[in-house]
Amino acid sequence: MKIKGLRSYFREKWLPKALMIGMREEQFWETNPRKMKPYSEAFKQKRMIQDEDDWKLGLYIKAAIGSALDKRNKYLDKPIMQEAEDNRIITDTLSEEEQEAARRKMMMSMGLPKALLDG
Repeated sequence: MKIKGLRSYFREKWLPKALMIGMREEQFWETNPRKMKPYSEAFKQKRMIQDEDDWKLGLYIKAAIGSALDKRNKYLDKPIMQEAEDNRIITDTLSEEEQEAARRKMMMSMGLPKALLDG
């Protein structure tokens, strides 16, 4: 794609990126390019949070499928983050062996195959 002129270059190459990271078009044309950095960083952080949320969703789906395929695997009793916080509070007072047993129990409740629990 051949671009004619500097304004066309910025409109076709940089403006779409600025819009994607949350800048308004007016801001893009009126601001110093260095001021785009916080928008870019905020966009990256949002993507990281979304990626983590998607990963957690995968855990819920895995637990659901595991419980549907094998009745010995029951679905999660409470949200993963709540379970993790409850376990953190409890494991602060447990020995290493008790912590390992608690970890295995939590993983089993998520419907993970036994082979993964031993690894």
